[in-house]
Amino acid sequence: MARKILALVFVCLFFSVTTGAQDPIKASLVAPAAAIKAGETFTLELTVQISAGWHIYSLSQPPGGPSRTRISLDVDKVFKSAGSTTGPKPQTHFDPNFEISAETHQGTVQFGIPVKISAEAASERRRLTVAFLYQACTEISCLPPRTIKLE
Repeated sequence: MARKILALVFVCLFFSVTTGAQDPIKASLVAPAAAIKAGETFTLELTVQISAGWHIYSLSQPPGGPSRTRISLDVDKVFKSAGSTTGPKPQTHFDPNFEISAETHQGTVQFGIPVKISAEAASERRRLTVAFLYQACTEISCLPPRTIKLE
């Protein structure tokens, strides 16, 4: 009996370590190559590469199920949001993990994040940070929601 319990504990620990090490999502952030002046608006491009067999949920995923994707700009005195983040039209299908209709993205997805630079901004280089929250799932399991910060 003790061996069975020990074996069960080992299997549970193995799967929790294996699952925690998975990250089927790779994200990168690109700003325009041209110099941007004070008072101007530009669009950051967030590219998300989703491993085969996985998906994330849309920006517009209704509540009551998986965590929708959220993309937010860390605003400060220099950078401000200049509108809503845009993305491709999601695919809608029945999600067996949550037993609801879900809006998902697969493959490579690009989001546009409009940003305005303050008219009073100095001409020095500044760091801009974006928080990307997503939940990655397959057809049979999900990872917990995760937030990554990109500069």
